[in-house]
Amino acid sequence: MSAPPTPDKMKVNELRAALADRGLDTKGLKQALVQRLFEAIEEDPEEGNAEDSVVENEEADNMDDGEGNEEASVEKEEKEDENMADEEVERQAAKEREDEAERIEAEKKALESSKAAELKALEIKQEAERIFQLQKEAENKAVEAKKEAERIAAEKRETERKALESRREAEMKALEVKREAERIAAEKRKAEENITAHQNMDETTSSTSRRICPAPSSSSSFSTPSLTLCRTIPLHGLASFTFSTRSPMLEPDATYKARFKRMRQEFGRFGMRRTVDGVLVVHQHGLPHVLLFQLGNNLFKLPGGELRQQEDEVEGLKRILTETLGEKGGITDYKIEDTLGNWWRPNFASEQYPYVSPHVTQPKEHRKLMLVQIKDGTCLAIPTNYKLVAAPLFELFDNATGYGPIISSLPQALGRFNFIYM
Repeated sequence: MSAPPTPDKMKVNELRAALADRGLDTKGLKQALVQRLFEAIEEDPEEGNAEDSVVENEEADNMDDGEGNEEASVEKEEKEDENMADEEVERQAAKEREDEAERIEAEKKALESSKAAELKALEIKQEAERIFQLQKEAENKAVEAKKEAERIAAEKRETERKALESRREAEMKALEVKREAERIAAEKRKAEENITAHQNMDETTSSTSRRICPAPSSSSSFSTPSLTLCRTIPLHGLASFTFSTRSPMLEPDATYKARFKRMRQEFGRFGMRRTVDGVLVVHQHGLPHVLLFQLGNNLFKLPGGELRQQEDEVEGLKRILTETLGEKGGITDYKIEDTLGNWWRPNFASEQYPYVSPHVTQPKEHRKLMLVQIKDGTCLAIPTNYKLVAAPLFELFDNATGYGPIISSLPQALGRFNFIYM
């Protein structure tokens, strides 16, 4: 029975197979493979002893046989095998180097491709971000453009509104100037006519004594005439009064709606509202004028106000005039001459009438107009939010559009008095 050959006698393929059986690396040249197998045999004692025994037996056999030629032949074959194995190893190593180079090249190309893909992805991402930023900027510009267009449109509307208001104010101003010119011209004509009438009256008075209010005859059926049948009222000139200003006179209600709401509430608590207005008459350019408060351009009112509960009408009117026209400390020298009219408000609305309709059982407000005289030389304090105007009777007559129905009725109410200009 022949023993297995030693590692140095084994061919390269046999060395690789032996190393593979032991789970060792099979790469490298023959010398490295022999050295690796010897180390594996030395680490395994049993295999080492068997190998030594085989070697000894082989040497003994060789010595016994003495076959030198065969040994030479074997060595020759082994050399050829070694040369072939070395060539094979070289080829294998070259192939492995080529494979390694190809693998490295492939890895390099893959790495370059990966880097190129990452760079491309980064460029795409940056481009997308740039496009998104441009889109956002475009949206912002569109919003700004829209806001600017809206602002320009608003400015245009505001300019048109102001132009319209300016045009309306100019028209109103022109109308007021025209009316003022007409009023002045009418006053001038009336003054001239009045002067002429006075001159004629003076001429006729010296020759004929005409009684305006004749005394009652003994044959009259009335023993005493009514005081209002023939009243002579002295009028002071507007220039005989002085004027100053005082703190504003604020209305208790901001709107008509709030006023009627408060009137409705007070009507439920106190009943019908009682209001008194003072009609202050002066003369200017030989014509009777009524003193009015003007608020704004088109609102005119008589001085007056609401009476307190159970307050006397005459005393209440004096109190209201003192609070309205009096300076600090107040003025009380008022003379209530007569009643000029009574107006009634049937509902919680702006309409007022000089009578009570049969179907109205509970009027909501009673307004009384009284003729008032102020002592000559009195100083009237005008609230700063009002303007005091002297309106001639011909301006008020039948002019409900400009002054309202109550004030425009004053010429008819005052027509029953005979005025003497002081």
